Amino acid sequence: MDDRIHALIQAAIAQLRSTTIIIDALDECSDPQEVALSIFRIVDSANIDGADNVRVLVTSRDKIKPLETTLKKKDYVKVLDLQEKQSEIKGEIDAYVDARLQDMISKEKLNIQIDAEFVTEIAATVKETSNSMWVFVICCTGVRSC
Repeated sequence: MDDRIHALIQAAIAQLRSTTIIIDALDECSDPQEVALSIFRIVDSANIDGADNVRVLVTSRDKIKPLETTLKKKDYVKVLDLQEKQSEIKGEIDAYVDARLQDMISKEKLNIQIDAEFVTEIAATVKETSNSMWVFVICCTGVRSC
C-alpha cells in the first residue's frame, strides 16, 4: 500500500475517537489480499490498547476465498457481500429509476418528446445496463455529472 495512504489512515485514527474505514469493491482491487492485509495491520496496531475505536466495512461482489478466513477472524470487520444482496439492490434501483424518470417528466427536465412506451424503454435500458451499480444509475439519471 502507498505510504501516503498508510500515513493518512494512521493520522485519521490518531485524531478521531472513532474511525470507520470502508473498503468498497475489494474484489476490484488489483491485489485484494494485499489491500485488506495492509489495512488490517494498521487497524490492529491502532486497536492494540484494546480501545477498539476502529472498525472496517468491506464490500465485495465476488467472494474472496483467500481472505474469508482472515476476515472472519477480525471482530472489527463487517463484510457486506453485494452478490448476496443482488436482488435487494436491483429492486431498489428499479424503484429509483422509475421514480426519477417520473420526476424528470413532471418537472419537464427531459428535452425530448416522450410517450409512455419510450419512458418504459429508457427505464428498462438503464436498469438492465446498470449491473446493480448505483453510480451508473446516478450518472444516467442526471443527478450528478459523472
